[in-house]
Amino acid sequence: MSVHDSIRPVLASVDRTLSIADMGWRDYLAGGERRYAGLANAITFTRSATNVIQNLRSHVDGFDAWWKQEVQILDNPIAKWFVEVRNRVEKHTGRSDC
Repeated sequence: MSVHDSIRPVLASVDRTLSIADMGWRDYLAGGERRYAGLANAITFTRSATNVIQNLRSHVDGFDAWWKQEVQILDNPIAKWFVEVRNRVEKHTGRSDC
């Protein structure tokens, strides 16, 4: 069940989540002491945005067919690398071997 009662709040949540990911990416690019935190935020919040997008399922007819087609673009080595990095970041936060 979706926590949103219409499409507009879902899209607003996606926008907020991607804004946080973008801030993380800018922190990563800036370097310094916020570099690792920036990378972790960019990766985890980008993935979180895909979870939020799925809240549209209860509001958009044909969402599941569309979503199945869209996630096929993630079947590539680069996307798989991001999944691996995200998993390492989430499981080893704060460790220097990530």
